[in-house]
Amino acid sequence: MKNTKFNPENSVKHPLANNQPSALQNMNYKDFLKINQGDGSKDLPSHELFISAPGLVESTANITSTILSALGIPFLGTILTVYSKLFGFLWGSTSEQDPWKELMDRVEILIDQKLTKYARDKAEAELAGLQNVLNSYVAALEAWQNNSRDLDTRSLVQQRFVAADAQFKNAMPSFAIKEYETSLLPIYAQAANLHLLLLRDGQIFGEEWGMEPYEVDLLYKEQLNFMGEYTDHCTKWYHLGLERLKEKDTTAKGWVNYNRFRREMTLAVLDIISLYPHYDIYMYPMKTNAELTREIYTDPIGSYVTEESSNFRRVMSWYDMRPPVLPTFSYLENLIRVPELFTIIKKLSMYTTKRNNGKYEYYNYWVGTELERSHIGNKGKIIKTKNGSITSEKDTFDFNNYDIYRVLCNYIGRYENSLLGLNTVKLHLSDNSNQIEKEYNKPLFVTGGQKIIDSNEELPVTKIEHLSDNQSYTHKLSYISSFALSTQKGTALGTIPLFGWTHRSVEHKNTLSREKIIEIPVVKSSYIHPTSQVIQGPGFTGGDIIKGVKKGNEPNKLLFMLPFDVASGISRSEYDIRIRYAADNKGRLHISEGNFVTRSIDFNKSMEPNSKLQYSSFKYLTISGCSLGIGSKDLSVYGQGDKGDYTIYIDKIEFIPKD
Repeated sequence: MKNTKFNPENSVKHPLANNQPSALQNMNYKDFLKINQGDGSKDLPSHELFISAPGLVESTANITSTILSALGIPFLGTILTVYSKLFGFLWGSTSEQDPWKELMDRVEILIDQKLTKYARDKAEAELAGLQNVLNSYVAALEAWQNNSRDLDTRSLVQQRFVAADAQFKNAMPSFAIKEYETSLLPIYAQAANLHLLLLRDGQIFGEEWGMEPYEVDLLYKEQLNFMGEYTDHCTKWYHLGLERLKEKDTTAKGWVNYNRFRREMTLAVLDIISLYPHYDIYMYPMKTNAELTREIYTDPIGSYVTEESSNFRRVMSWYDMRPPVLPTFSYLENLIRVPELFTIIKKLSMYTTKRNNGKYEYYNYWVGTELERSHIGNKGKIIKTKNGSITSEKDTFDFNNYDIYRVLCNYIGRYENSLLGLNTVKLHLSDNSNQIEKEYNKPLFVTGGQKIIDSNEELPVTKIEHLSDNQSYTHKLSYISSFALSTQKGTALGTIPLFGWTHRSVEHKNTLSREKIIEIPVVKSSYIHPTSQVIQGPGFTGGDIIKGVKKGNEPNKLLFMLPFDVASGISRSEYDIRIRYAADNKGRLHISEGNFVTRSIDFNKSMEPNSKLQYSSFKYLTISGCSLGIGSKDLSVYGQGDKGDYTIYIDKIEFIPKD
């Protein structure tokens, strides 16, 4: 079978395509695969039914995108629009839709644990109650928007606000039922998000509704307490869920399930809880730009549920093929990039080898990779990463600051003779206005055993009307790794790539604004001192963080250097610079930016030495009135040693424009 033009609809060659009943012949290929791979089959165990989870990843990722676009203190009209969108994502836009149920169903599959009827019924009843009080509250809010001077309207919205707040306080424990905390985790995180948004409304409008200042102050204290409580609950049960999956199954297939849980819970839980602090209107009194630098990994290419029957030359998942030497759980986990400074992919080189099968069959496939990346603002310095086999046949693709937002692969996975690999890969690129494609395409002559793997089936796109594919993506390619499979005798079977993705919110530059607060995660630094290190974030920071250790007798030590740009057309202006940190002892930081800023500031102890990072561990330092000139700059952050030994963890630096 010769290679044909590559697209998702016409290039998948299934051995049974011409031997199906007419009803199947008239189906599109995706629907055919769903039937052929066991979608809805009672013969397959529940955790094998679905690979991608559009209900979970699309609804929750769209919620995150909606919140990211409205951080700060929005106008009332924007608040109403946000509620309308969230209600659609969580309760569905039609009576047939039930996104909350989909969230519960999906986690049952991911962790292979069914909710009891009591736990599910209790959660669904509480969600129905929340829907009722929120609809009533939003209706009153709209009425107040249309007639804000009317005392009755004002009184009604206050009453319904109080009722909704009370309903949330009563309902939240039902989303944390003992032994089902992980099963209900996305429900808990999304319900908590709604509660915190509601409490933010009380901060913004409470006094206008007629609340006394002390009542608004009490609401604020409760809001801060709930932020910590909700965040710590989510991170605790996320990590416990991961650990239980690892203990349960340490095979290669077990790692695939482990990685799916990590990916989908990042989208459904960790992303949204990282935005909770922004609902503090005193900390974020104006529009705010936040970024999610965390990295998630789609399945190793070819990880999908295959049909149970032994059809001749059927498409096989790589871990189900004729017994190769499968990688261990720990080997696969080590393919995940270790925490490091954020990088942007600049260039990709793909190496090819050829495999013959018998007298006639052959295929050329992607066998090795060289990835060229750069740090933010790190002019000229390229980080090269190689994996797999480096051969004489190489295809190189330059990306020129484009985002790679979608990858389509033609996967060869045939049980007979253990054929395995990718012969065609299509990369979709965007720079927010233009869309281009780059393709790796190699000839083959094989019969059957091929399937299109589309990254969009595992990564969500935003549901916004009139947006093209290159405008609606939520993630961009950030890393590529791979592993080879061989027989017990050492015969090469093929290579399986693994793609890492970061959130679209991460900009290629750290550019300040006079119109909004700009948050810059410190992993977007261009330099880190050898004695400092990037470590895995605790789960609620939206990405990794930097850890610095300072001894009291050491001279001042540069911890890291953060590049930024002041937009052209802006004369020298003032910003408050705010640092989110955690520290196990008091100490002092010194910041410097050329000739414009040189300041030292003391910080307090916020946690015990060697303790686990929690929400309450992090505090803020503010350096007021920093004058910054235009152009490209570097903010250098030093640890000063005259305050004793300390370990400091830094999450992000915020630039807040002054009036």
